[in-house]
Amino acid sequence: AARLSFCLVNEGVELCAFGQCLEKAGRCHLSRLIVDPAKRGQGLGNLLTTQLVQAGSQALGLDECALYVLRSNHAALQCYQQLGFREAPMIEEGRRFGPEVAYLVLDSK
Repeated sequence: AARLSFCLVNEGVELCAFGQCLEKAGRCHLSRLIVDPAKRGQGLGNLLTTQLVQAGSQALGLDECALYVLRSNHAALQCYQQLGFREAPMIEEGRRFGPEVAYLVLDSK
């Protein structure tokens, strides 16, 4: 499946955050979400995720988004939950994750 890649850069054209999305199980699946550790705590995760949801859903023509997140990554979990993501039953497409991974879904409409 083709992945769409997105970057957030600041005024100095420094890479601040990166993420990808692709169609998986009928949803716009967000993956490889990363914020520069030196720039965390500035709302970039929220901005990146919001823009990925909007751009990815539109480009792929899908109404739902999903992602995997480690339960121990409290900052990421809080960010996604504040944006409306809710835990859903895991879709295992040949991959098996343990209980340390949560599968979150968002209706992007």
